Amino acid sequence: CFDVISPGKDCYAIPTSATRKSAYGQKGLISTIAFNPDYSGAYAAGSFAESVGIYVENTSECALLLNNLGFGVTHVRWSPCGKFDIDPWGKYLCTGTQDGKVLFFDTNTFELSRTIETNDILNIDNKIKKNNQSMCVNSVSFHPFSALLGVAIGERSFAMNADGNTDSESEAEVM
Repeated sequence: CFDVISPGKDCYAIPTSATRKSAYGQKGLISTIAFNPDYSGAYAAGSFAESVGIYVENTSECALLLNNLGFGVTHVRWSPCGKFDIDPWGKYLCTGTQDGKVLFFDTNTFELSRTIETNDILNIDNKIKKNNQSMCVNSVSFHPFSALLGVAIGERSFAMNADGNTDSESEAEVM
């Protein structure tokens, strides 16, 4: 943490765990941080080690830890009222999967209420898809005041030679 008025001076670290081998605390690389817009001093930190920690300013430990999520967390966000990212009306939380699905969870019951297959709504050229499989849904985002949902799909793929090795020429083109 540091004061943005004079960055580089008077900074301090907030450890997410006492030690790397400690049984308590948030592990892994912190990949994302979001501050609660209600000015409560709470903030969420996501980790590549499959966890989200909720912290409060001026305290030295995690207030709430959500562990073993089954995926690395690359984005956290608070809704204007302090819950995690949901639609503008507060009814659904939406996420994407690596097998081409968009999932909608009811925020009142936490039940999966709807699943949409991206192949059903998009006319994806079969040349783009790998072995006729669905593409990964990388991101979903609700429009802030309209009934629209943005969905980003796609994945990196490399051409394979007959011997199973990647073709360095096509790999360079993809990167």
